[in-house]
Amino acid sequence: MSLGFQNLVLLQLTLLTANLFAQTTLFPRDKKAQLSGRVLAGIESPAHGAGVGPIYERFIFGVESKDASGKPIVRPVEILRAFHRSMHGFLPDSFFDYSKRYELKVERHSGCDELLGKLAYEKNATATGEELPPTNSLYIPYGVPRDTLKMDMLLPCYILFGNRYKVISRDASVPKKP
Repeated sequence: MSLGFQNLVLLQLTLLTANLFAQTTLFPRDKKAQLSGRVLAGIESPAHGAGVGPIYERFIFGVESKDASGKPIVRPVEILRAFHRSMHGFLPDSFFDYSKRYELKVERHSGCDELLGKLAYEKNATATGEELPPTNSLYIPYGVPRDTLKMDMLLPCYILFGNRYKVISRDASVPKKP
């Protein structure tokens, strides 16, 4: 084997190990789940990652179910999507359409549960450290009922790996953007 090939194999093993370490240490896996519902908000913040392994993007998802009396209820949760740009890329704008009902195959990760108010605003500061007004980072799709999201809600966090989602229906009764 050439020295260049050995270095390439060593680099690949290092990257794989770092990726597995990040997935198991940063977000210890609790349990797999399947969620059905609609996108309630996108979170416009820079995608983050360590430069090795997956890139992350976040959105708020409304899990739809029924209470004991059969009345529909929506439970907002945070979805942290982990993906590799070369394989999946960022979610398209068409994903953030409230008329679409999705099924997501996710994993519950209690270590990243967060208050909606903390996700909704991004802190800003000058180069000298002087605090500036926060920036609203939520994008709420047209048609989402305004009383669905409350800033003091603690959102359970789920990790969506890659493109493990599908559209299960489209609701024609949801108002379209004028």
